[in-house]
Amino acid sequence: MTGRKSDMRYVRSGALRALLLALFWLVLAGPEGVSWVAVVSVGAAVAVSLRLSPPGEGMRPLALLGFLPYFLRRSLVGSFDIARRALSPRSDAIHPGFCEYAVGVRGRALTFLMGVISLLPGTLSVELEDGRLRIHTIDDRRPILDDVAVLERRVARVWGQAQGEVR
Repeated sequence: MTGRKSDMRYVRSGALRALLLALFWLVLAGPEGVSWVAVVSVGAAVAVSLRLSPPGEGMRPLALLGFLPYFLRRSLVGSFDIARRALSPRSDAIHPGFCEYAVGVRGRALTFLMGVISLLPGTLSVELEDGRLRIHTIDDRRPILDDVAVLERRVARVWGQAQGEVR
């Protein structure tokens, strides 16, 4: 990306963050709370946020809104599946094990993916080494790797990573 486009991205992102933080400050402190302390605090917060989360490397809010129904549906279905297995009189209803998945997302998208895997019932991100994610599952006979591949594609969209960058 050219320097000029990159600079404009920082300016737009910084202005938006400053506006949102200033509005947040105003809501919390009220009109009488606006002072030089507010201006300095908002400015410092914007500078830190730009440093820690540069423009273009963040989550896409609209894609996240599209991800939430998928996540909620998977959580609900998974919860009922876990309850069914736990209450089943069959001894083979639960067959725990591990599997390894070669991840394609990187950075914060990878952290997000690992967190979502751990939040979904019946799975837990255990270890990441050399681009391979070790996952504990309540039933290693399920097609967990196919499920994780679908989840990874959805996470890549949320974080704006091109599909070609994901395995």
